[in-house]
Amino acid sequence: MGEVISSGHDVDVTEYMANSLIVPLSGAIECESKTGLVKAATGEALFFSPNRRHTRVSAGKAPMFKGVPLIISTDLMRAAFDRLGLGLPAAIEFDALSLRMRGSRSAAAAELIQTVRTLHAEIDRGSVRIGNPAGRAVWAEFIADKIVDVLQEAGVLHAPVCHTDSSSYRLVRMALECMRVSHGEIKDIPSVAKVCGVSMRSLELAFKHVLETTPSKALLGFRLEAARKRLSDANDEASVTEVALDCGFNHLSRFAAAYRDRFHELPSQAFVGRRKV
Repeated sequence: MGEVISSGHDVDVTEYMANSLIVPLSGAIECESKTGLVKAATGEALFFSPNRRHTRVSAGKAPMFKGVPLIISTDLMRAAFDRLGLGLPAAIEFDALSLRMRGSRSAAAAELIQTVRTLHAEIDRGSVRIGNPAGRAVWAEFIADKIVDVLQEAGVLHAPVCHTDSSSYRLVRMALECMRVSHGEIKDIPSVAKVCGVSMRSLELAFKHVLETTPSKALLGFRLEAARKRLSDANDEASVTEVALDCGFNHLSRFAAAYRDRFHELPSQAFVGRRKV
């Protein structure tokens, strides 16, 4: 859970590994993606499956736009659906869903929005130790469950998914799933292309078309997120070196540099923080 404060801005966002929930506290936000344009103001929220979108925020009559963004991993959403005896729906695929959640029209949405606002306020006051891995996991599961409630109430879980270039999307989804499951064992990108049954060139073109990134950067993202999750887990007794190797990094100096670029701290700092919990 973070916080965005702005007098107004336009920004392009690509989130291909996780779902996003954005709750405005003041001002307004609108996001445009392949699934259309959605807007939200105070008392509302926006939910996105992994996607590429253009985001604009404005302060409106408020002094500044203020919003709470949450990134919810696909694994966390999958676990929430599993708890309800549901499989991961097509609505959570890349570029499949953009949903405006309106608290005034949905009891489930109102409860989710209020939960996020309350948690954010408690964190601001320092009364909730969100840095504690156990506490963070409980809140993350609770919010994921609430999101599923809203999606069920909105009736979008079984809606058909239409893409403008289904072959490219299918290829990218297949490659991303391969990376998600096997990021620690994947030797190189050509091996991913081989699993997907295409040439390296075809895989690179599909990633450029759908995600505007490269397969190598996507794989690096999965590896870094996996490493961060393990380094933050107080129950994981592995060393920084062991975590790096398990997540597919063979050069520790490159791992440390990439980790610092992504998370603005060294792996050793995350490791020390874990030991203090």
